[in-house]
Amino acid sequence: MIFDVSATRHGSRLDADVSILDEGGEELAWVDDTTIFGDPHLEFKFVKTGDYVVRVGSLNGGGNYRLSAGVLPYARRTFPAGLEAGKPTVITFTGSLLDAVDEIWLGDRLAKGRILSKSAGEIRARFTVPKESPAGPHLVHLAASGKEVAVPTEIRISSLPEQTITKPATEWKSARMIPPSVVLNGIIDQPKASHWYRFDARSGDTFLFRAVSMKLGYHLDPTITVLDAEGRKVAFADDPGIDDRSDEYQIDTDLSLRCEKPGVYYV
Repeated sequence: MIFDVSATRHGSRLDADVSILDEGGEELAWVDDTTIFGDPHLEFKFVKTGDYVVRVGSLNGGGNYRLSAGVLPYARRTFPAGLEAGKPTVITFTGSLLDAVDEIWLGDRLAKGRILSKSAGEIRARFTVPKESPAGPHLVHLAASGKEVAVPTEIRISSLPEQTITKPATEWKSARMIPPSVVLNGIIDQPKASHWYRFDARSGDTFLFRAVSMKLGYHLDPTITVLDAEGRKVAFADDPGIDDRSDEYQIDTDLSLRCEKPGVYYV
């Protein structure tokens, strides 16, 4: 069963934890923060039939919460995390109990996903959103017999070309060429790891680079580095604002760069 608490994700100041107890009060499982927002998520397999208790508690602060509990599909990651309006895109969801999913919708019936394959841990679906769809965040609803977790997964729609990077370059000298303007979808699972891309610039060109990860709910704290053609660092950006519980979104990074010299650059 899935036990998912939403508190800080929807603006509450409650730092919640969740646990499962047997009918005698013995704690069988406990979890604190499992999302970057500080909310707990617990998946528990019951080996004995009987009565159990789920407990939602406060480790700090106070406020309202929403607890989704049941045999519900749950997606931890979407890849890619976005798609280009008007272009068919296959999205892979990884999570739990996904083999029960029988319907996927993007937004408020904006586009229905065609399920291509599914298992308990993964489901692949193809989406085609209308060309005129507004850019920005939209929610994906994965339902099993009409039931879903109360906090849906987020997908970003873009008017820019989107690329899914499955084999990224991890050293700047082997960086792949990208055509500005573009959105790149990748996954960094290891601390201190990097993905590298190269691009051509004319003298006076100004570029904006924006890394979005924590806004999507992931634990990646991104940085952005730009090198010149010889590998010398010309720009670097980390957190643009104060990292506190009231605005963790500020950990995502953006960087604006004016290229004074023409040539190849690496990001």
